[in-house]
Amino acid sequence: MIRLINKLILYPVTLLIFNIILSGIDYSNAYEPIIIGLFLAVLSHILEIIILKKGTLWINTGIDYIATFLLIYLSQYIFNNSHIAIFPTLFISALISIFEHFNHLNFLQNKNRSK
Repeated sequence: MIRLINKLILYPVTLLIFNIILSGIDYSNAYEPIIIGLFLAVLSHILEIIILKKGTLWINTGIDYIATFLLIYLSQYIFNNSHIAIFPTLFISALISIFEHFNHLNFLQNKNRSK
């Protein structure tokens, strides 16, 4: 549950900050990156529950990267007057995936210790 709470805070804040500092990420309203971030956090958590097991760390990280990229990039078609460029989306997706990778690694190590 802590992992979900971390994601529910980190993802919207990350997208909101990059909306402000990157010119290639342009949501027309401040609530749009927050909504996308919350949806992304829930989606990532569900993928984690379904896929993440011992031996699937890199598969889950790759799926997280692809899902993050697609959700952020395609969000420009959901919200009016939003413009999302490919390269900033690749950058944000990579940063989120790096966080996810270490989050998954920590989870798997703690899971192995508790057995």
